[in-house]
Amino acid sequence: MVKKYKHLLFDADNTLLDFSSSEHHVIRKTLTEFNINDHELAIEYYRQISKEIWSELEAGTITMDKLKIDRFRRLIEKMESNANPKEMGEFFLYTLSESENTVEGALELCKNLSRDYKLYIASNGFYNVQIRRVQVSGLKPYINDYFISEEIGHSKPDSRFFLKIIDRIKPYSKGELLMIGDSESSDIRGASSVGIDSVYFNPEGYKSSIATYNIENLTEIYNLLEVI
Repeated sequence: MVKKYKHLLFDADNTLLDFSSSEHHVIRKTLTEFNINDHELAIEYYRQISKEIWSELEAGTITMDKLKIDRFRRLIEKMESNANPKEMGEFFLYTLSESENTVEGALELCKNLSRDYKLYIASNGFYNVQIRRVQVSGLKPYINDYFISEEIGHSKPDSRFFLKIIDRIKPYSKGELLMIGDSESSDIRGASSVGIDSVYFNPEGYKSSIATYNIENLTEIYNLLEVI
């Protein structure tokens, strides 16, 4: 059987890397470091701010450099703290870069798929942080290249993000590419905008009508690729 796909583009956070558990630990450590005591309230505010600000990034209304500081500036204002948002942002990213948590099955999946496919990270995030996280997680030996929004200059779902991927990989056709991610708004819509097939990964069972395929567990990718 001739393989349809040759290049697998994986989102990083909550697709391969367990960002949710890592972030929870890192934000608590950051709050302690900067003497913000009401952790539960601060985390509630932080989650609201984080959701809003990453949506702003996807919409192109804020830059990565501004996001890095502004999410903590907003949190500091909410908590009426005198912490330095730049220092807080830097501490958060450094601590996050050392987190090694992966999504269940991700390491074995990448190891197995790397025998027959080329694997890539396609992520909205900070380049050095994402590279370091992939390294400490044990995923690095299986990744062929990295496409990180800070380096690319555009963020998913901007079509320019995906067009730069196509230009760098230089596939025979876009049909050789498959985007796998947990965000319908960035991974799936972005891939769809340039004609790249996609897999929407949602452990809660939500289905995307615009994804080519829907899965609830990463191990479903084995069957998906075998039947194509």
